[in-house]
Amino acid sequence: MEEKGRLIDLRQFFIYLSHRWAPVLIVAVVFAAGMLGYSYRKQNNSSVNVSLNAIRTQNQTAYFRGASVSLNTDADAPEGTYNSRVRLYVDFDISSYESQESIDLTTVNTVFQRDFQTVAVSYDLMEDVIEDLHLRDYDDMSSITGEELRWMVNRSFEGTHVFNLSVTDVDPERAQDIVTAIAEKLIDRADDFVRIKNIRMLDHATLETVRSTGVQISTKKMIKYGAVGFVGGIIVAVIFYLIVFIGMDVVMNRSDVEYAGTHLFGNVSRKNKDEEYKIIAACLQLHENVKTVVVSAVDKTCDAKELADKIQSCLTESGSDIQVQFANAIMNRADAITAAAQSDAVLLAAKREKTAVERIAEAVCVLNDVKVRILGTVLV
Repeated sequence: MEEKGRLIDLRQFFIYLSHRWAPVLIVAVVFAAGMLGYSYRKQNNSSVNVSLNAIRTQNQTAYFRGASVSLNTDADAPEGTYNSRVRLYVDFDISSYESQESIDLTTVNTVFQRDFQTVAVSYDLMEDVIEDLHLRDYDDMSSITGEELRWMVNRSFEGTHVFNLSVTDVDPERAQDIVTAIAEKLIDRADDFVRIKNIRMLDHATLETVRSTGVQISTKKMIKYGAVGFVGGIIVAVIFYLIVFIGMDVVMNRSDVEYAGTHLFGNVSRKNKDEEYKIIAACLQLHENVKTVVVSAVDKTCDAKELADKIQSCLTESGSDIQVQFANAIMNRADAITAAAQSDAVLLAAKREKTAVERIAEAVCVLNDVKVRILGTVLV
């Protein structure tokens, strides 16, 4: 014998889905918001990375003689970046040269200054700063090296002893932390530098007020990402409800009723109830030798009393002598089975999207065992 299978009624699924439009809309809005946030963060991070690269490129280019760009100052810093500065007093030890008339002390100071500027951004010192401040924990600095950090640092001497140290970054507070860390390490390592008596800090690192970051966020891209998220949310929600719909063991349409071993006698919709009652009453009159009919709900999910009363009213109006009686749920009460056995035929009532298909099949088996004529099932 060929095994019967339940069919998926897409029309019924979309009716089922239409009653759940609010959750679908909420999911779509949440997905759209998520994609908008993703788009903003992606564009923001991209702009930040561009700014960091601009800082390094400008400093690196300006380092060479005759460059067409300046070192990063407030006026020349790339858009969306900040400078934090600190001043150090560097006391060079030139006592051994003072007695030598042939040596120009200005030249000696210049050489010492040049060497100190190189040491101030040495690779090892930069790596120590990266580790101490956990700079690689930042998304935009996850792979930064000592060489790359070096090109975010500017240094110069003002006069003979005042050393200007500045750091340019897209984050003003991070710039302040970096320049402070470099200054403190130079002070701690003063004894390691030949020809330097001591180093002391003249002032604390400056903190620039946050201004426009220069980040260009494309509204068009955000709308595009938001639309994709909205549509994607709808698709995800629809697929979810389709899976739920397929897995539901509840009666929804004719194929479900036939799968349970009976046939659809009537389908009382929300819009045309009175017309459906008249059609059911008319169909009853077409059956020969049917004078008493019991309308019984399959289980407690459905109230069959209203259905029985409405059918009886329509039969009475049409002049029929058929008597329709109401019985309790066939699967829950023995008296319902007794009433059904004493009648000429039975109409089962099932609640659409509530009554399990398996319960209808069980009710059919029970009535068949007591030799009751089943006219069909009415969905309400």
